[in-house]
Amino acid sequence: MLHELRSNQLIGFAPEAPGLNFPFPGAIVDILFPQQLAWRDPDFVNIADLLTCTRAQTVPSYAERLDGSLQSFAPDELRITDKGLLVEESRENIVTYSEDIGNWTITNGVRSLNAEIAPNGEQTADRLSDNNDNLVGQLRCDRSVANMALSTTHTLAVCVKYISGSGWIQLHCANMGALNLAYSYFDIKNGVLGTLGAHATGHKIEELANGWYRCSVVFASDAADASVTFRLLMTDGDMNVNLTRNGTHANAFWAMQLEPGAFPTSYIPTTTAAVTRNADVDMFSDTSFLNASEGTIYASGVRINNNTPGYRQLWGIDGPAARMSMIDWWAGGDNFRFYVTNPGIIGSVFSQAGLGAAPVKTAARYKSNDYGAAYNGVLGSPDANLAGLPDTTQPFYVGGGNNAEWCDFIIRLACFPDGHPNADLQALTS
Repeated sequence: MLHELRSNQLIGFAPEAPGLNFPFPGAIVDILFPQQLAWRDPDFVNIADLLTCTRAQTVPSYAERLDGSLQSFAPDELRITDKGLLVEESRENIVTYSEDIGNWTITNGVRSLNAEIAPNGEQTADRLSDNNDNLVGQLRCDRSVANMALSTTHTLAVCVKYISGSGWIQLHCANMGALNLAYSYFDIKNGVLGTLGAHATGHKIEELANGWYRCSVVFASDAADASVTFRLLMTDGDMNVNLTRNGTHANAFWAMQLEPGAFPTSYIPTTTAAVTRNADVDMFSDTSFLNASEGTIYASGVRINNNTPGYRQLWGIDGPAARMSMIDWWAGGDNFRFYVTNPGIIGSVFSQAGLGAAPVKTAARYKSNDYGAAYNGVLGSPDANLAGLPDTTQPFYVGGGNNAEWCDFIIRLACFPDGHPNADLQALTS
């Protein structure tokens, strides 16, 4: 049956979310994460009735809301906000005292501790002002890092709020010898990127709540200098390390982070030592709803789209030898793949290239001799006509599995007991 996807269709809608096409007609399971709606035929349930989360952590973990504020989560808690379900890989913040510039070295500045409301709603952000000595020179805030991995891609990030003055800052990983130009300038008054240093490979400015921005810069460490400096400078403008210190410049800083990896992940608080946030392992607690002989799995999510070699898994039914998953595959170029493998029976890919930036909608049909997939309304290209079936009794991961975490928000996931024809797959993902 072709599934009608009109936004004003009322099918089994929950009282708190009128007007949503929820659940999809014929779905045996449907989860709409931003609205925190869940369906397991024949009734509405809580998302926690369907999914479990394992994520070891010693500090709060965070996920962003639509308004740019940050919501904190306890260990083993699904990170669901009105943006969706956040699933991330394991990362380590190696810079210490990430919320306390009282333990940083300040040059030509005046610090006011816990003077501002941070993006998580707590008064833990520090203000840094110029010292009003009427001189021109650097105003900087430094923290030494003694254990940075060598010859490894890292991301430096900080949350910053403009208070007064020029509004320009430089974010810099200093003291890296021949690769010392790993920096970027940012205009935090207007939310604009400035110049990227010659030894940096990317930068980003993201708007958060209440005037805050998260600024980040990506770079590769050198082969010799494990001891480096996380440096924040307030400057007079782009490509100018100096500041006219006349008592008019002030900004708030919070959530300093230096992590191995080619893009910034959610904030990891630190105090006296580096802290690791383990990967989110989110999975169905019971998969008996899956039809072993055929079915359709729909999933949509925000695509990080950062061109990093490797792959990220939107969902996966993973066993020791058999596997079926929807993956964002960068190792072989920009494409999505519906990947099915069961040694001796199945081994093929249905792919679609050139999807570009997020979001992406996917739908995959599994049925012996009749597999198929669609991505944003376009059918994927099959490699072969596949015989056999995957093992649907294996763990069913959402946004992960096989050490391939999605690293962004998942919006919706639904399962159907029948293998929809191609036209339906296109309709679901249009």
